[in-house]
Amino acid sequence: MKLNIMHIKIDHPFFIVFIGHLILFLFAILYIIIFNPPYDIQNLAKVILVVLGYLTAFYLGTRCNLKIEKVLMLVLFFLFILITYGSYATTNNMFLSFLYAIFVIGILEGYLRYKDKINFNNLFLFIGISSFLLLIFIKKGIPLFNYNIRMSIVSDPLRLISSGALTYAGIGKYFLIAFAILVLLGYKVHVLILCVSYLIYKYRKKFLNIRQMVTFGILLILFIGIMGKIILVSSNQAWKLNFMEFILYRAYFDVMVLEKIVNYPEMMLGKITFVPNGERLIGELLFNYTHNITSTMFGPLYFDFGIFGMVFAFILGVISKLIYEKGDDKIYSIYAGVLLAMCEVGINYGFLIVLLALFYVSGRLKENYGCLR
Repeated sequence: MKLNIMHIKIDHPFFIVFIGHLILFLFAILYIIIFNPPYDIQNLAKVILVVLGYLTAFYLGTRCNLKIEKVLMLVLFFLFILITYGSYATTNNMFLSFLYAIFVIGILEGYLRYKDKINFNNLFLFIGISSFLLLIFIKKGIPLFNYNIRMSIVSDPLRLISSGALTYAGIGKYFLIAFAILVLLGYKVHVLILCVSYLIYKYRKKFLNIRQMVTFGILLILFIGIMGKIILVSSNQAWKLNFMEFILYRAYFDVMVLEKIVNYPEMMLGKITFVPNGERLIGELLFNYTHNITSTMFGPLYFDFGIFGMVFAFILGVISKLIYEKGDDKIYSIYAGVLLAMCEVGINYGFLIVLLALFYVSGRLKENYGCLR
C-alpha cells in the first residue's frame, strides 16, 4: 500500500493527527534549544520512531474500506456499557449511571430521527447552558477561577454534557456564546475542540482558506497559553514561566512523559486506556503522583500494549475514515477537533465514548442517506 501523503487534504484525519504531533515535537525541541533542560537525544529519537510507527498504522487504517452496517447495534451496545460503567465509576450510583447512558443514547437517536425537522443548534445550546448553570450551582463557583472545583468535575457528567452540546451549537451562529461558557468551564481542551471544530467546519464549507486557518490557529495557540496561565494562577502553584514559555514547556513535558512510557519495563494491558480516569495511573507509576497526565495521543496505548498498540491505531484510522467520509460536516468537524485535542491529551476512556458515539451516528447516516462518498 503506497504512502502518498501529498494528496491528503488538511481536514483529513491523518493530516490532523500528523500536524498535531508535529507541532508538539517542534515546540518541545524549541524548549530544549531555549532552556537546555537535561534530556537524552537517543531516547528522544526512540520516541520519535515510536510515534512515526503509530502514525503509519493510523494512516494505513484510513486507507482501508470497512462495511459497518451489520455491526451498528453492537457498537450501540458497547457505547451503552462504556457510558454506564464510566458514570458509575464517577457517581457510584447505578440508577444515575443508567439514566445518563439512556439520556446520551436518546440524544443520538433523536438527532438521527429528527435531524432535518428540529433545530438542534437551539436545543443543544439550551442543554449546554442549562448543564453549565446547574454545575456551577451545585459546585457554588466558576471552575476557571477555582482550582478545587475544576479538579472535582474531571469526570462529572454535567461537564461532559455541557461541553459536548455547546461544541455542536458553537459550530453555527452561537460560537461566541459557546466559547465564553467553555472558557469559564476552565478546561483548555474544550476550548481547543470548539475552535478547531469551528475552523474545520468553515473550511469544509469554503468560508476559510488555508492561510486564514493558519492565522486563526496561531491565535488559538496563544489564547490557550494565556488560559493555561490563568488556571495555574488560580491553583496557587508557583510558576515563573510566562504564557509563551508555558506553551513550549507543555509540549516538552508531554514528549518527556512519552519518553518515560517508552522506557517503562512493563505493559499495563488496558488499565490506562480502557479504565475511567486511567490517565491517573500514568502519574502514579511515573511520578508517584496520582493525577491525570498527558502523554501525546499514543502514550496511553503504548503504556498499555507497547508496539502492539499499533493495532488499535490502525483500527482508529479505519473508524476515522468512516466519520470523515460520511458526508455530515458538523459531525466530522467535531470529531476533527477531538482528534487534534487527543494529540496532546492521549487516547482515554472519554475519547472512546466519543469515538463510538460518532461512529454510530456516522454509520446510521450512511444507512439512511447513502452519504458515504
